[in-house]
Amino acid sequence: MLKTAFFLAITFTSLPLLGASTGLGDTQWQSYGDVRLDYLVRNSSNPDVENLWRSRLRFGVRHKDLAQGGWDIRVASNYLSVGENSKVDLSWSYPRAQEADKSFTTVDRLYWQKNGADWGVRIGRFTHRNVLKGSAGLSLDSKNAIATRIDWTDGLELSRTFPDGWHAQFLWQHEAASQPSSTRRAPLDFSDSDSRASFHFKLEKVASDDTLIQRSIAYHYFPQSLPDQPGSQARRDYQTLNTKLVVGGPLPRGKWLLGGEAGYLIERPVRELSGISADQGNPHWSFQSIVGWQDFVPGHKLEFNYSETAPGWLISPNFPANSRLKVLTYLWIKPRFFLEISAIKAVQLKAYAQSQRHVTNNLLLCRVHFSF
Repeated sequence: MLKTAFFLAITFTSLPLLGASTGLGDTQWQSYGDVRLDYLVRNSSNPDVENLWRSRLRFGVRHKDLAQGGWDIRVASNYLSVGENSKVDLSWSYPRAQEADKSFTTVDRLYWQKNGADWGVRIGRFTHRNVLKGSAGLSLDSKNAIATRIDWTDGLELSRTFPDGWHAQFLWQHEAASQPSSTRRAPLDFSDSDSRASFHFKLEKVASDDTLIQRSIAYHYFPQSLPDQPGSQARRDYQTLNTKLVVGGPLPRGKWLLGGEAGYLIERPVRELSGISADQGNPHWSFQSIVGWQDFVPGHKLEFNYSETAPGWLISPNFPANSRLKVLTYLWIKPRFFLEISAIKAVQLKAYAQSQRHVTNNLLLCRVHFSF
């Protein structure tokens, strides 16, 4: 009850401030924010799973200075209708795994950034997205702040844009020992001091007005973060490589879209770490594919996504490890608002060896989002 009252109070007191800006010359202060509300109808083999309301409010202030660079600070608060909802966590840490169903409030952005004509640098706590450029924006790669989740990247980002339109990004990220602030699934383990920094490099070209809408290749390196065997203290590196390709073109009404993302495990967990049965394969590959119809009525989009995620693919925020998903999404997008309705079918990709693991087999999501 306390958490609900806190969330509503922050929402209504901050709305008049959102979108305001003041500035003089090359220096400017600006406030911004958004509110999101989800309702999920869930059908699962787990009898404890129930339908769920969840929401998120974010309010930030950014300072822009062309000469000295700019600052950005944002506070985020979310609420779930299940679990314990009285937590107001203004610390710098992410909730531990057993607290994942708790709502909390924290600072999810606090960084300094400076951009030149063809380069950029960002350092501190920030959010970033590496997604397939479809309507739903799903990803096998790293991505912060999905759904109503609050997470972030602590680290350093360097970027460079080349004359032919290709964009390079290098990301150094701190991985907390107890619970990293971005999606990192078990058996990844960052308790070893040598595993506390991960590295990401991406080369990408995006051209929304071209037939080749997106071309991308990315590499992730997590040193000494993967146990060699169950119960072993020995660690080895976890490495992934993934590519994205999206093409599209005009239709009599709107635009067609086809795309895909493939992920390859250079280093994968052994079958015993993933809990997969001995008679099952342990694939290196994961993928997602999309077919979409955009703007058949201006602002309205339809997209179908099919994905298969290997048991050892442990970094995707959208696709759980060892899963096969079918997602049909409808979106209505306005400049400061969107409505999303998604129907999701999830099944287990490979059989587990021992204990039954439940999957939310069918899910219907209704989402409303406002930004200010």
